[in-house]
Amino acid sequence: MSVFVTIVTGVSVFLIGQLVMRMIIEPATDLKKEMGSITNTFLERAGGENMVSCDAETSTVLKKHAAKLMQGLWTIPWYNRTRHVFGLPGSESVIQSARDLNTIAKSIDDLIEMSNSGKVNSMEREDSHNIAKTIGDAMRSLSENLGALVFLSTVTRFLDEDSAAKDSSDLPSK
Repeated sequence: MSVFVTIVTGVSVFLIGQLVMRMIIEPATDLKKEMGSITNTFLERAGGENMVSCDAETSTVLKKHAAKLMQGLWTIPWYNRTRHVFGLPGSESVIQSARDLNTIAKSIDDLIEMSNSGKVNSMEREDSHNIAKTIGDAMRSLSENLGALVFLSTVTRFLDEDSAAKDSSDLPSK
């Protein structure tokens, strides 16, 4: 009888462990990877200090990132409770970040459409400046909500702070 109980207990522990891993740990890890992938996309496609390159491929990639963020949010059970364990942002921050990514993608699509129309007048120039401002604002919001490093200056500042912390830790103590 004790052998049977040991086997049932072992199988139960294994199944519960697999359930936790597949339903909570793996989706949380995937969401963290996606957040890193968003940072990677912005750094690869940097079009300037506060800008991203404006092409159809970038727009498509940003829309996919937004969809994957939302997927990650909804696949992790009890997200608002488990997010603390994995260091994930709050659900409102994830939702706002998905909105920001879609705003940036839509703005890129608008700029491409304006460029393809062939008409350049003062109204379109003003519109393109407004669109560029919208992209910059969305990138700032994304950076704040997701903690993603989307600006080159943010990365430089982050690296400078990291090296300053290392330098101060290298100083001999008195």
